[in-house]
Amino acid sequence: ARVRPILTLFTKEQCSLCDVLKETLAKTQHAHTLVQVDITHPENKPWFAKYRYDIPVLHLNGVYLAKHRITEDFINAALAAATRGEVVYATGDPNPALPAPPTPLE
Repeated sequence: ARVRPILTLFTKEQCSLCDVLKETLAKTQHAHTLVQVDITHPENKPWFAKYRYDIPVLHLNGVYLAKHRITEDFINAALAAATRGEVVYATGDPNPALPAPPTPLE
């Protein structure tokens, strides 16, 4: 069964890399749901502590995927795999010692 992947973008206002990534995400070839989490909002303090020096950060289906400059090809490959039901994850999660708070969808 095909699954609609959920991308979670950790972002904030006045983040030029975030703006570039949003444009890239708009061009992806695979259907997905995009959830944006502004890490500067008070309810997102745990995410701010984890990612404040690393945005933009992307999670795919609740799992860390990538940070900073992320290419359209990389996103398309990850979404294609997730659509097939494969678990997609990547190494390099910033501050892995800090536990990830629940995402807004949990």
